Amino acid sequence: GVKPTMVETYMRFGTPLDAGSIATIMRDGAVPLIQFNPFHISLAAIAAGQYDGYLKRFAAGIRQLGQRVVVSFAAEANGTWYSWSCRHTSAVTYVAAWRHIHNVIARYDKNVIWMWDVNVIFPGGCPIAARWPGAAYVDWVGVDGYLRKPGATFARVLAPTLTTVRASTGKPVLIA
Repeated sequence: GVKPTMVETYMRFGTPLDAGSIATIMRDGAVPLIQFNPFHISLAAIAAGQYDGYLKRFAAGIRQLGQRVVVSFAAEANGTWYSWSCRHTSAVTYVAAWRHIHNVIARYDKNVIWMWDVNVIFPGGCPIAARWPGAAYVDWVGVDGYLRKPGATFARVLAPTLTTVRASTGKPVLIA
């Protein structure tokens, strides 16, 4: 009988905003969290402005909704599995793309809550701090962690990452 107050949806960067689905989430009383993923898209091209027309249309779609939405771009970039993650894209390029997207969308719409979403610290992962876009570009920090193994607990899986995040920022944290 409990209704969610936030609903996460995944969106491929470059595809049109599904305003109908986002509006339904809002009508149901929840805040939409859009995971904006740049599959097969060059972050250097984003940073260079090659997708600015798309970003303007995305911002216009958010603005028409008339309510706040949470946007997370290129989540888990401290991991190794995505094209935008640390084994495939430099931290400098990642940060430049993040800041560019933020700046373009912010020019056209102020209803976005920007969430920088990292994976928990793990052996073989990359330093979180290297991909921090900066306090001016982030409203919330999301932390993804999975209790997959026997004996996995919040303290073992998530706490070390929360400590690291708290050393960099006092921004609100969402277990994403």
